[in-house]
Amino acid sequence: MREPEYIPVLARAMEDPEEFVRGYSAWALGKIGGPKSKSILEASLKREDSSTVVDEIKTALANFIGS
Repeated sequence: MREPEYIPVLARAMEDPEEFVRGYSAWALGKIGGPKSKSILEASLKREDSSTVVDEIKTALANFIGS
């Protein structure tokens, strides 16, 4: 479901105190794709301190390579 209207909600979720919320949000942003999602993921990667979420962000960003 590539629904770009959810990007603002997912952007806020990337700042949630719960690690699993940030991880699933990163996954969803990777599935939605597009420049806005990529920008949010890149910004989140710079401030993320959970290795699990960092891995999820990197996996999501890898989907943007070549697109």
